[in-house]
Amino acid sequence: MLLLMPFKGVAQNPYTLNGKVAQLQRVAKVYLAYNTGTADQIDSAIVTDGSFSFTGVIEEPVRAYLVLTKEAIVTHNLKDNYIDFYLEAGTIRLDGTDSLKNAKFSGGPVNEDYQRLKIALAAVRMDTRISNESDKKDALVQVKKDITVSFIKYNPNSIISLYTLKKLGGQIPDVEEVEPLFNSLSAIVRNSKPGVEYAERLSKVKATAIGAAALNFTLPDAFGKMVSLHEFKGKYVLIDFWASWCGPCRAENPNLVKAYRKYRNRNFTILGISLDDSNAKDEWLKAIKKDHLTWTQVADLQGWNTIAARLYAIEAIPQNFLIAPDGKIVAKNVRGQELEDILAKLLK
Repeated sequence: MLLLMPFKGVAQNPYTLNGKVAQLQRVAKVYLAYNTGTADQIDSAIVTDGSFSFTGVIEEPVRAYLVLTKEAIVTHNLKDNYIDFYLEAGTIRLDGTDSLKNAKFSGGPVNEDYQRLKIALAAVRMDTRISNESDKKDALVQVKKDITVSFIKYNPNSIISLYTLKKLGGQIPDVEEVEPLFNSLSAIVRNSKPGVEYAERLSKVKATAIGAAALNFTLPDAFGKMVSLHEFKGKYVLIDFWASWCGPCRAENPNLVKAYRKYRNRNFTILGISLDDSNAKDEWLKAIKKDHLTWTQVADLQGWNTIAARLYAIEAIPQNFLIAPDGKIVAKNVRGQELEDILAKLLK
């Protein structure tokens, strides 16, 4: 197993990426794109005699993308000339004979780990004995999940295990599943900058688990009146995170309207929390009216930075939390008929 050096503070580590692809008859460019955690970065290089090069500095290994195009701008039909990898300190080599899709990386321990994982996942084949398409898909997903979990367990010193775990957990991680895997990682990986950040995220998600006391917040409603979650104590209240621009949220609103009308006189209400930003107040108010959202709506128009979203570790919407009269969370992310079934049981 490969040991990685710990990442220190905000050190800027130099990298060099040298690439070789097939000879191209037309002028081609390669685009390098990645996100530092605070901003998107994009660079480009001309392909000369099939070769190109990038240099720069990074804080820690970061997932990056290369796109090869013969046009002046990046187009959408680049399936064979696109590849993802990890930009890491030192010299990285990419070699391809026909396209970026089939190119191979070498020269860095992080990319070597990532290549091993990609090869293992790519080796998974659909079992032709399974006739039901849905069952085939479920089986394939489970096999890939098992491979991913095994990789994490057997490579505790690899930063790729952390990045893979974050992907496995998704935007709404299951702490009971993810936390033991995170704790199995080496101290070097857990104490890296992305490791510390993920530990903080898991801590926030854990604080809003079913059975936990709901965290209080205060936000202005559509008329500017300050509203606190504590004001709803003694009732079942569904705190619903949404936004006017969120298609799935708007699609779910009719279900919320139905549940609200059915149970509003039975000690149940809803508190809507919008993640619209400061330039979308009119759209927020229009959506409230158009979707018939007659319950309390609050927003500080700070988008994803609203205090409630930070407290409840919201990185995707729609999301909701059902709070009992005693202030504890009794359900999460319940929608449609499931919401009505739970309310019917609780509000006999």
